[in-house]
Amino acid sequence: MNGECLVKCQIAVVAIHNSTIINILLPMSVNLTIDGTMYTRSETVVLHLDQYQTYEIQSKYDLTGTRIRSNEPIAVFSGNKKTRFREGTKDHLVEQLIPVESLGRSFTVIPTPNQGELGITYFKVIATVSNTKVDFASFGSSEQHVLAEPGDWFEVEANSDQYYYVTSTKPIMLRRL
Repeated sequence: MNGECLVKCQIAVVAIHNSTIINILLPMSVNLTIDGTMYTRSETVVLHLDQYQTYEIQSKYDLTGTRIRSNEPIAVFSGNKKTRFREGTKDHLVEQLIPVESLGRSFTVIPTPNQGELGITYFKVIATVSNTKVDFASFGSSEQHVLAEPGDWFEVEANSDQYYYVTSTKPIMLRRL
């Protein structure tokens, strides 16, 4: 994995309203102990939060593919304390995630200047729906993937000087790492 979690991978949820019930479905590859309770692969963590309360989960494992649902609007942040993308670089990354309802099926990816000697940019593509077909294309070359389940994902190592066009049969989350 290019985005290796060196210290802790993290997810934080923030309640906007009182009496918010949040269900966090862990990915298949993760076992976690949360508040003294062991949650195994594909188990759901249920949280009850009131307005402005937050809850953070940390893991030494990649939490990509975690699915979060709630009865009220919430803010969700995903990131880590330290990640390595290429030899010698270690950075803290956190981003607020957008709701699944706002995700798209086609994306134009523009070049990223000043990516060093290697000229490489990394992307992560995450499925939200079963049997999602994804095409990652650039000027005559194309890479196809099928993501079987929601939360399944793949990474792409791309030339940072090229344009890419990414299409999918169902909504996906596309992240430049």
